[in-house]
Order: sequence, then C-alpha cells, then structure tokens
Amino acid sequence: MYDAIILAGGTCGWLKKMAGTDYRATAELAGRPLIAYIVEALTASGVIGDITIAGDLVNLSAIDLPAEVRLVAAAGSMLQTAEAAVKASGAEKPVLFVTDDIPLLTPDAVRDFLMQTEGRTADVFYPIVSRDACESKFPGSRRTYVKLKEGVFTGGNILLVRPEVVASCQSAAEEVFARRKRPLELCGWLGWRFILRFLLRRLAIRDVEQRASSLLGFQGSVVRSCFPEIGIDVDKETDWRFMSEYLRAPQSRSVDKLQ
Repeated sequence: MYDAIILAGGTCGWLKKMAGTDYRATAELAGRPLIAYIVEALTASGVIGDITIAGDLVNLSAIDLPAEVRLVAAAGSMLQTAEAAVKASGAEKPVLFVTDDIPLLTPDAVRDFLMQTEGRTADVFYPIVSRDACESKFPGSRRTYVKLKEGVFTGGNILLVRPEVVASCQSAAEEVFARRKRPLELCGWLGWRFILRFLLRRLAIRDVEQRASSLLGFQGSVVRSCFPEIGIDVDKETDWRFMSEYLRAPQSRSVDKLQ
C-alpha cells in the first residue's frame, strides 16, 4: 500500500465565471467537486492507504470528503506545500503525489503506474503517455507534446517520490516546474547539446532520465503509461468544457463504473 498526497492549492481566474469559484479543487465539475473524482479513484484503486490533501482549509472543509482524509494547509509554492504535506503525513516510504486537476483519473491508471515502479530503483518515478493513446481515447483534448526517439509523449500529473527527496531538491525542481510546458526552454536549461539532439529528434527517454538526474541531484525514472487519464488536466476553459461534457456523457459513466 502507498500513501497519497493531493496538491490542491491551485486557483484559476477564468474558473470563477464557470463554477462560481476560482479555487479549482472544490469547483463543481459535472455536479461534483473536482477533487472528489481524484479521491474516489485513489480509494477505489485498492493500493492507496492514507490520503492527505494539501490546500485551502476553508474551501476544503466546506465539501464532503471521506472522514479519513487528512487536510493540510498549503504553504506557499507547490513544492513548499508538498514538503509540509510530507511532514504532516509522517510518510517514511515512497509517496504518490497527485495534482488537483486530473478528474478523469481512474483506479486502473493508479494501479498500473505503481505496479510499473515495483522492483525498480529510483528516487522519483514520472509517467509519460503517448500522443496516440491520448488522442485515441480523448480526441477532443489538447495537450503539450514532446518528440523523442521512441515517439511523441505528454507528461502525467502523478509522481512517486521518496519523501526525503522533497526537501532536498526544491530549487532545481522549481526550475523544471516553471518550464514544464515549454519544451524548448526546458531543453535549453538542460544544455545546448541537449536542445540540439531534441531538435534533431535524437533525444531518447534514457537521455532525459540521465540528464535530469544529474542536474536535480536525485535518480529519476520514466514510466510509460497507457492511461491518458493521468495526463489530461484542467489548464484552461476549453479543458473544463471538454471534461464537463465527457463526465456527463452516458458512455463515460458506464466506463467509470466498470473500473
């Protein structure tokens, strides 16, 4: 069993006119608080023990959450909040971090990701999903993709992290997070040889793992997931409309029940 921490400090100015609040985690999407979908998926996976939500306590306390879910106040940046949540949870083994903007997350996606990390050694496991997988299941969604030797991928919004790593890599991790949706800028930070290989499409997953591990000071490992639900997030109004329509559709509700 793994403990999970949901980082729920995000606000979106555009969300106010659509959901009556700019606080993403508690905004109602298809009739339910967005974060409720994530908690449900984690709980139903059968591989998650304690769940901690780090965010705005006033907003989070106003919605119906399972009694066993722990609430922790956000503490500045996302990484500072992550560190505060780790301390509050008392976690001593790898923790599953989940952002508050992936309401399509499924139990199967959670199980598959964690299963793929078993027997492997790394400080941080990070998932990627192929463009084909995303567009096959969610043809109306728009994501940021990167071309590598192995294919075209987008990043996922969950991480398995050793708790002691969270406090030790804040500065470098802030650099990566700030550039996460600007592939060329991120590669520039990683080095000019890196960006050249990226442009020539000679960059492999292993190259990314090794260079990132060297710069960040911990061992990172990529997990190739076939579940696009971990990468379909709420960044803009079109994402919100897309997910609202998807979750209200009878076929999507039937799929969710099977999972």
